[in-house]
Parts: sequence; C-alpha cells; structure tokens
Amino acid sequence: MKSVVRKAIRERDYHTVEEIVKAEDNNPLFQEGENKQFLLWHQGIVHFHLYQDGATALELLHEPWWFIHEKTGHFTP
Repeated sequence: MKSVVRKAIRERDYHTVEEIVKAEDNNPLFQEGENKQFLLWHQGIVHFHLYQDGATALELLHEPWWFIHEKTGHFTP
C-alpha cells in the first residue's frame, strides 16, 4: 500500500492517494506509530494539493511529528 501511495505522489495523482488513505484510515494496522504517521502525512499532502487548504494541511503534517517525539523523545528532521 505504501509503495502505491508513494508512486501516486510521484505521479501527482492526489485523488488516488486520497482514496487509498481513506480506505486505510480505519485499518487497525494504521492506527498508531509509523503507519499512522504515514497516513496523516499523506492526508496533509492531499489537502494541500486537492483542496488548497494550507491550514488543514499544516495541521495534518504537524501531527505526525508528535509520533516521532513520543517514540524517540526528540524531534528529527
């Protein structure tokens, strides 16, 4: 799934990314950790490119940093 999303991003096919992210949003495997981070990050990308909603995009892009912080105790670029 992640490779398909990454390919769609490279091809700027944000509608496909949105469909995949919505389909996986309730998947138990994507409810925490790096998988949840992946979904949130790509939701932000979709909001920015499809809806020109920078505020929501930034919120969604910022949230995954907390997963990194909780896991490591510090932020990483």
